[in-house]
Amino acid sequence: IGQMQELGILIDCTHSGEQTSLDILSMANRPVVCSHSNPVGIVDNPRNISDGLIEGIAKTGGLIGLTPVNAFLCWSRKDAPHADTGPFPPLASISQYVDAMDYVIHRVGVDHVGVGSDFTISDPRDTDIPPLPSKSFTYPPEMVYNEPAGIDHVRGFDNVTDVPHLRAELMHHGFSSGDSENPGRQLDARVPPSLEFLT
Repeated sequence: IGQMQELGILIDCTHSGEQTSLDILSMANRPVVCSHSNPVGIVDNPRNISDGLIEGIAKTGGLIGLTPVNAFLCWSRKDAPHADTGPFPPLASISQYVDAMDYVIHRVGVDHVGVGSDFTISDPRDTDIPPLPSKSFTYPPEMVYNEPAGIDHVRGFDNVTDVPHLRAELMHHGFSSGDSENPGRQLDARVPPSLEFLT
């Protein structure tokens, strides 16, 4: 970890388990991020991160990029028996997505929150048909539901052309115009500006 950070490699704990992430934080001397993660305090999904991890990342000067992936806002461990056949959750609203941002902001402040869309301007929507959750190691039924048309994102924010919708919703939630441009924008001295809007 020390050598990675010495070389300027940004450490992202998004796909790491809780204990691995906490171990990384205990060794880090520079900012660490979760580039596209949501709080487990919003929904008990194993892909989401704990308040302790959120607070630990903030202590490094890093940030959490909240993701609009629908399952990580609407699907929990208790829903796992229905992962292959349903019923499936409706799409969350963009307001629910911003509520997840608010949850993190209330714990660690706006300077440690970013947008972790998990989509980019140059890539089309992921339409590869994944295996059924009951047959997937990568995306088990506790984590996702059957999405034959590709990964569902929240209603109103499922590609980069929807950024104005997000900006408007941030303003509606009481962010200042500066905050709504990009939560986490003041981290430019600690996290490269290119990573403030995480994808």
